[in-house]
Amino acid sequence: MQPVQDFILGLGGRHNIVEAVPAFTRIRIKVRSMAVVNDDILRVAGAFGVVRQKGQLQLIVGPGAQELAEGIEAVV
Repeated sequence: MQPVQDFILGLGGRHNIVEAVPAFTRIRIKVRSMAVVNDDILRVAGAFGVVRQKGQLQLIVGPGAQELAEGIEAVV
């Protein structure tokens, strides 16, 4: 899995991220704008999948979800 900065870039930058909450093998992320989220960058960074639902993203990242969410929250 790539560094947290790669995920933040794929999410549109730190100012676009409102909240990142781990949920088992996923991270639920609230963003300000879905338009700047780049699924391709997120997949290259290590996400197995990206699910968009009602103004929220779910990144499927596997067992490292807790650590990755904490890393994203620390930067945001």
